[in-house]
Amino acid sequence: MLTHHLGWWGEREIPVVSPSAGGDVDIKAEQAASTLKEHDIATKIVKEYSAHRKTTFIGMRDEQGIAIKSGDRIGRDEVVTVRESLGPGVPKGTVGQSRDKAETVAKSMRVPVHVKTVTLLDSGKTKPGTVIASEPADGQPVVDESKGIYLAVVGDDGADADTGSDNAAGESTVPIDLVGMSPADARRRLESKGYQVIVKPRFSSKRYLNKVAASDPAAGERIPDGGLITLYYGVGADKMWDVFTLPASGNMPDTQRGVGDFVAGRYCTIDGDCLTLDVKAGYTLDYNDDIVVNGGAVPLSACANIQAPCPTPKEGAEAERAGYGYRFIMNRNWGMFEMLPHSDLAGYYCGDTPASFNGVGQECVNGQLKSWDELPNGANTKISGARYEMGDFYVYFTVGSQIDKLEASGYFDKDELADAAKDKPVDRDRPFILVRDKTRYSTTTQEIGGGYVGGNPFIPGSSSLKSTMVPMKPAPSNSSVYYLEEGVDALDWDALPDAKATSAEAESSAHRDYSVEEITKAADRDNFAPIAGTYCTKDDSCVSLDAKGVIRGVSGGGKSFKTTRLTADRRKSQWMTYVKGQPGYYIDLEGPESDYVCGVPDKGRIRGLRACLNEGAPESSFVERPISVLYIFKNTKLEPYSDMSPFDRAQGNRGAFDTSRPCLYFMGWHMNPAPNSETAYYLRE
Repeated sequence: MLTHHLGWWGEREIPVVSPSAGGDVDIKAEQAASTLKEHDIATKIVKEYSAHRKTTFIGMRDEQGIAIKSGDRIGRDEVVTVRESLGPGVPKGTVGQSRDKAETVAKSMRVPVHVKTVTLLDSGKTKPGTVIASEPADGQPVVDESKGIYLAVVGDDGADADTGSDNAAGESTVPIDLVGMSPADARRRLESKGYQVIVKPRFSSKRYLNKVAASDPAAGERIPDGGLITLYYGVGADKMWDVFTLPASGNMPDTQRGVGDFVAGRYCTIDGDCLTLDVKAGYTLDYNDDIVVNGGAVPLSACANIQAPCPTPKEGAEAERAGYGYRFIMNRNWGMFEMLPHSDLAGYYCGDTPASFNGVGQECVNGQLKSWDELPNGANTKISGARYEMGDFYVYFTVGSQIDKLEASGYFDKDELADAAKDKPVDRDRPFILVRDKTRYSTTTQEIGGGYVGGNPFIPGSSSLKSTMVPMKPAPSNSSVYYLEEGVDALDWDALPDAKATSAEAESSAHRDYSVEEITKAADRDNFAPIAGTYCTKDDSCVSLDAKGVIRGVSGGGKSFKTTRLTADRRKSQWMTYVKGQPGYYIDLEGPESDYVCGVPDKGRIRGLRACLNEGAPESSFVERPISVLYIFKNTKLEPYSDMSPFDRAQGNRGAFDTSRPCLYFMGWHMNPAPNSETAYYLRE
């Protein structure tokens, strides 16, 4: 019996796995495995995502995958699997699971879980409620635990609640499976649903060449029924000149257009640092640049198009004769091009003042900008006290770029090339951006002397500016470049509509109180689930507000208005209102701007706020306005008759106001009396 208990024959008993002698609460997986080995039990460690800290021991399994614990018995030669935590993450295989299963596992990670709904063109191929994408991606760890995990699930019949006939806003969401389709097929199917479609090229990864790589509005974003969708199909280095060239028209030869929407998108390093190239609207000429970085004001240029379009890039011997340092690299036909702020093409600093050599009628003298009238020699005055400053600079690499030729040309710093060679090489199947790192240079300024306006060493040369740019730092490597995010990686998760609550969630939410912070954070994403419900006055005049902000009259005659969709108004107010996620006393909810109607002489009634303002319509001309409702928080310390309130004190005290329950209060457009227990619509619980 003793030998059997010791495990010399037959089964073995799992020993007690204790914390370390130091008293750590968390037992390390390696420590647990070591304890088992001391009892001659073979082990293997398997890492998996969980709510526990990394390296923590989270349990054991036998060879059949069944959970075991201390005191259980196993076969003498059986190998025990020791489970080690990787911290929170999205387990491999989550995409493709049912919502219930995936959401349960995600919530076990003890991080916020957001379930979003998406639409599909091919809705019949995927069962409603199936997880089709996640953030982090399938099999990846949670990087920001405050953001948690996002799951995108297919709505009923492939559509979300907004696409049905009950959609008061007349909107739907852009299908997520457009990406990867043939442009012709996607266009045909969208047009069959009543949408207007434009098809344009965009640099993309290899997998999306000649396929839909992106759309505007993007996948998952809202679009009015019958609205315009731009489909971007993927192109690479072999189409670079086609993308940049504007065909000859009339007496105008082929010209090079500016940097445009064909590079728009979000680009990220493998460490998660990102930059966004946005379209900056408002330019009237096709050759103007209209792309800015991270919402900036100055557009990027890919050539020296200071006052006119650049010439179309030249090929072969003509490009070779131009020589490196005389042309932007796009003219070498290697599939890459530079981008820099347009203002840097002729920009410099006069003292500490930004200036431009295009500034006709002035010169920089001793670091001060002077008009020609102030100078004895006028335009012939030599400049002084001026310098070039190294500015922002980017190199864009399309799929198929001849990177080796650029590296051999002397474009990059030699030491940087050597360091890059030690890193993993770039993924050539994806477009990427290399950003100049000014911190790697010993000097980032160059004095300007002798009155010569050329010679900026920090920008590429051209036929008229024959300078040689300083070598580029860093050189391209997998960790130094910014890769274009595409497909589900490019989803704006917070913009996706929230999925309908499951029956269990609905029952749970109906019996819980949300904090002011939870309510305002949800409202900041136009998610009104925490305040959704039926609101009634004491005389049973009721309205309903759903999770998407749609408000309807339900019963009674106290309030008459059309069904409409509300949004959280983020305008600032003196009276502690909710402003973009900052909690206060109330949330200001408003209907769409399209509900404004004004009367204009000789034109009749005009709908829409912008259209009315464009006609110069005065305040008195508005005959219809959007509904305006205050959601007043439960137990708010409301002082409706203070100088800081939005109510008209001159109308006096209208009676007691019960704040023990949340309520809605309908506002007029001026001289609003304060709410009271008779005029407020209280949540019916």
